[in-house]
Amino acid sequence: MTIAATPLSGQDIGLAARATRKALDVVLAELGFAFAPLATLNSIVSRGAALDREALIRFLASAFDVDPQTVVTVLHGLESRGLIQEADGYFALTPDGTAELGRLNASVGGLTQKLYGDLDPDDLVAARRVLVTLTERAEAHVASVLSSNDRQVL
Repeated sequence: MTIAATPLSGQDIGLAARATRKALDVVLAELGFAFAPLATLNSIVSRGAALDREALIRFLASAFDVDPQTVVTVLHGLESRGLIQEADGYFALTPDGTAELGRLNASVGGLTQKLYGDLDPDDLVAARRVLVTLTERAEAHVASVLSSNDRQVL
């Protein structure tokens, strides 16, 4: 595949994000899972000890761009399946949750290898640096507009 020598655009980023998300959704569907529960399990592992129930719900609602009740529903579903448990206001994976997350991440790792495996590692580092910078700038812009206008962006 030949790529024209044109600069990276928001459209390129959006298309890549949607295509990789679709590929992830297909892999997860084959495993009987969905993105939001997987992301929730990963968030509990990476942030669970630092975020109590309400902070985790706020974090996930913001990350998924959904209302808090949707997050509560996902958490309830994971609890019902015996994959997480709440103790003293904090969530943790159960042994079954740890095993399930391992199974899911192994499949996601296979997809990651398929999508990224033959790309130059230096290109991936540069791409990450650009995306992190763009994210920080976009978030700062939104925060600036919200604070200066004292209104919410829909």
